[in-house]
Amino acid sequence: MAELRDLGFGWAAINATAVFQAGARSIDAMIDALGALHTKIRAEVD
Repeated sequence: MAELRDLGFGWAAINATAVFQAGARSIDAMIDALGALHTKIRAEVD
């Protein structure tokens, strides 16, 4: 993600369908998975 920031991208979108297909089958699981992705992405770009 840091490479994308360096190219001038200011934001990204996450396909929640892919998160569901990867196993997050409930609202709580989706929130947890998306939260983990957010944390990982922020760590890369901050």
